[in-house]
Amino acid sequence: MQAQVVRGIVSIAVVIALGVGAGCGGGGGGGNDNGGPGEPTRTPTPARTFSPAPPQTIVGATPTAHTSATSTTVVATPTAVDDATPSNPVSTATPAGAQGSATVTFTMSANAGTVLGFQFSVPPTAKGRFSGSAAQVQCSTPSRELFTKNGKDDGTLILSLAFPTPLALPATISCTFDVAAGQQLLATDVTIGDKEVTVLSNDQKGIVGDPSMLVVDVSVS
Repeated sequence: MQAQVVRGIVSIAVVIALGVGAGCGGGGGGGNDNGGPGEPTRTPTPARTFSPAPPQTIVGATPTAHTSATSTTVVATPTAVDDATPSNPVSTATPAGAQGSATVTFTMSANAGTVLGFQFSVPPTAKGRFSGSAAQVQCSTPSRELFTKNGKDDGTLILSLAFPTPLALPATISCTFDVAAGQQLLATDVTIGDKEVTVLSNDQKGIVGDPSMLVVDVSVS
């Protein structure tokens, strides 16, 4: 009984082996029953791959801006030529002379009485004017009395000396004068205008005196 079972199992194994072998032979596809050459195995042709063409960039012609021509008028500048005389020469005034400077000295004295103070004016002259203006007019004196000076805008000069006690006369005052170009200043060109005098009275008080008491001499250097 056991031997029959073993033979049945072997038979089943053979049948299975034959079935497997037949299945493998049919799938070869490379030979035939006549032993001739087998049909060649067709190799599948790879599918064509279409690569899209790169996008074409169309370059358009860039319009060129047309600049309107502007006409420029060039004016020739004449070049100065040595020794050339212009057709319409401009006359240049030649000064008659350079401005000069002079010193005017006033010497004051009294012909009578005791003078405590005085003031006088010097009118302007066409020969020039005193240097400076107002209190900055260039005048000075060696006297130690109260000295005032004033150069007015119209050219008039006003000078004065005063003191509580009698003045030490004669006294001098010197001023700088700007002489106009081409002019010469003389002593006679400088005149004395209004005069005022303060004198000492008999009771030792200051009173208005006679202007003719004051003598003013002028010199120019």
